[in-house]
Amino acid sequence: MNGAWIVIEIFILLAIILFIFVVYGLTARRRLLKALVPLIDNPLVRSYYDETRLEGTWESQGIRISLFHGGASSTRQLIVYLGQLYPFTFRLSPENEFNIVAKKLGIEKDLETGDEKFDKAFVIHTGGEGFKRKEEEGEIKEYLGPERLDIIRELKFSELKFTPNELIYYNSSYSKDDLRPEKVESLLKKLRSLAL
Repeated sequence: MNGAWIVIEIFILLAIILFIFVVYGLTARRRLLKALVPLIDNPLVRSYYDETRLEGTWESQGIRISLFHGGASSTRQLIVYLGQLYPFTFRLSPENEFNIVAKKLGIEKDLETGDEKFDKAFVIHTGGEGFKRKEEEGEIKEYLGPERLDIIRELKFSELKFTPNELIYYNSSYSKDDLRPEKVESLLKKLRSLAL
């Protein structure tokens, strides 16, 4: 009987520690996002178990800034959704060892812009096959002119995703400093400058 009570007490203690950890994480993320409220019109801060988000409008554009922390590997992400319209869908990420090996094996093919330094540093995933893909790739290459390539080079991100309705910015190595209002406003201006 005593052994069973010890197990129950340990379980209760672990549950309390987990609860404190979750509440502390939510509180810390809420505090970071609340500092950004003055930038956003009609701000709304929401918290979930693994995500805290700030929603509203910024200079007449729909915006959502999320701090995500969760998953088996304790993934941390700053995600910014900026409502913009694009006639195509593609993803852009810094090139890594996996991409290099996958390209050499013919498993992965990315779109080349013609800017040698950019093409070595980033991977452009376009998806789709056949004529539509070739047509979209031409539009994407045209869209990614020298000015936009320079802006992308300045950004610190793990992925940029262009969809028909929004631009999504992912940063899995953000710091508290990256969430200072002036830095977020600078990021938003750079992201907006990527609009058509």
